[in-house]
Amino acid sequence: MDWLDRMNSALDYIEANLTGHIEMSTAARGACCSEYHFSRMFAFITGVPLSEYIRRRRLTLAGFELKNSDVKIIDLATKYGYDSPNSFTRAFQVLHGVTPSEARKPGVGLLSFSRLSFTISIRGDVSMNYRIVNEGEATLFGISLTTKGSEAYETVPAFWDECEEKRITNRIVEAARGDEKVLLKSVAWDTDDGMMKYLICLDLPQWGVSDEFEVVTVPARTWAVFPLVIERPGEQSIISIWKRIFPEWFPNSGYEMDSGPRQERCYRREDGLMVVEAWVPVVTK
Repeated sequence: MDWLDRMNSALDYIEANLTGHIEMSTAARGACCSEYHFSRMFAFITGVPLSEYIRRRRLTLAGFELKNSDVKIIDLATKYGYDSPNSFTRAFQVLHGVTPSEARKPGVGLLSFSRLSFTISIRGDVSMNYRIVNEGEATLFGISLTTKGSEAYETVPAFWDECEEKRITNRIVEAARGDEKVLLKSVAWDTDDGMMKYLICLDLPQWGVSDEFEVVTVPARTWAVFPLVIERPGEQSIISIWKRIFPEWFPNSGYEMDSGPRQERCYRREDGLMVVEAWVPVVTK
């Protein structure tokens, strides 16, 4: 319950400051974690980036005010943190599908995004295997996708299907000469514009690769590794692990998420079963 109280305290602060400046470090202190960890944990648990949640809540309140008062649009733009009426109008139209002026017309519908709250859910009846691994810097090569973090659960599986269909995954393995114990890896990291980049990859061989592939360096980190054994094709996916790590493992682990990318690895055991692993960079609290 302490973890729930901390997360809801952070949301209380955000909600109280939707019409003012929201200091992310203050919200993170309410959750008793770093700003980076709070932002990533929020996105993983809710499926919505924190900045997007705040934008939706502000524009929801702005919609209510437009419907229920004669407030000027320029004043509403300033109140909810927009530099100009034009930028407010663009954001409002993206969310609601109509301009602020159109929203005032009778019968025009708007979207409403309610305040989130974290509540207890009875889990833990299914155990989570994990191990802590220290690993040095690695240079990887592969093919990448850039996507919204909130859409990753849909876009990433589709990207894998496309790479399999176009035999891109085969070309990655062939470029590494197929001598890897790990069949394939993937690395995901957040970009400055709020997007997520996802790279299907393998370790860069010493002889290099063609310009067809993208090359990235993963820094040395301590990783929490969560394996999932696939006993039957299509039985489960790595997504089922990612959805449990933040609400179930982190709150009582003594760790918080470190900066840097997240990884997935796939390999086959000696008994022939496939194992997929989620790798999360961690640091002790």
